[in-house]
Amino acid sequence: MKSEEFKYLVAKFRAGTISAQELQTLERWLNKEEEVKQRMLDELTSAQEHDHLLVQAYDYQKLFQKIKEQTNEKPVVQKTVRLPLSLRNFPRQWAALLAVAFLIGSLVSFLVFGLSSMLKQKETFYEVMTPVGTRSEMLLPDGSKVWLNAGSKLRYSSDFSKNNRTLHLDGEAFFKVKSDKSHPFLVETHSLVVKATGTEFNVLAYSDDSDTQVVLKEGRVSVLDKKENEIKVMNEGHSLVLSKQLASFDYQKVNAEDYSSWIYGRLVFRNKSMKEVLLRMERYYGVHIEVADPELQNLHLKATFENESIEDALRLLESTAAINFRFEKRELREDGTYGTAKIIITKK
Repeated sequence: MKSEEFKYLVAKFRAGTISAQELQTLERWLNKEEEVKQRMLDELTSAQEHDHLLVQAYDYQKLFQKIKEQTNEKPVVQKTVRLPLSLRNFPRQWAALLAVAFLIGSLVSFLVFGLSSMLKQKETFYEVMTPVGTRSEMLLPDGSKVWLNAGSKLRYSSDFSKNNRTLHLDGEAFFKVKSDKSHPFLVETHSLVVKATGTEFNVLAYSDDSDTQVVLKEGRVSVLDKKENEIKVMNEGHSLVLSKQLASFDYQKVNAEDYSSWIYGRLVFRNKSMKEVLLRMERYYGVHIEVADPELQNLHLKATFENESIEDALRLLESTAAINFRFEKRELREDGTYGTAKIIITKK
């Protein structure tokens, strides 16, 4: 693989636009250890020439070992799960993408954390992204554990766990925070901040959603506004929903397990509107769902999906609500890949 091709594929991967075929090409290259070490050295040398950064000249073996050692100090995505879809309805390219989904964990460690950790910069920020239709599990440098849901991004500084434990979330994540009272754990979102020292909680905070929700499973957390004024000290088994439009919040007791069950492959809906259910399903399964009859959005549903394919989940909805669904033919792009699966919901 030429250096230009390597850089091109890396850029597409980090932007989330890489195709299944390109991802397989990158996977085949990563299996060649000697070439991997050479390519990493080339990339570091290139960074030195263009960015005037000081990089020591290691031999291949020492360089490879150094990157592995430093990668172990950085968060490692332990598992990326691609959620089930019915392959009967989708072309062969989709199956290929499923087959290489677990490659993402090693690529994130190598491409995002490994190379950047070798470069001496004043400040480095790390960003972990989970594409729609997947969920990831990772370990932070302080020992805290994070589950990142579909279409979510997590960003934090390289001094995380040394000088602070602050990170920024756009999306949904479940946190199991390692106790450290001298260094509070802060989760910043577009509308609020969650402050904890050692507890378990779920944060739902997609920037394009009208509400932000915090559900506390264990312990206590403080919820602050963007100016760090305290909104509420939460007790376990409670939910706080902050409305951006109303600039107010709702605080009530809930079954916290329902809100974190997605980390085990379960989606639980209790009297949720059709609009909310379909939005979560779109992100969870990586599909686009269009409702042909607007009045269906006001329906309220009760359902539990456990490791179901999108087709099976829709059949369950069809059996409990007055709806029908159909899959649209997927668009074939010029590069040979297919567009996002589209599903149409109609009234019976």
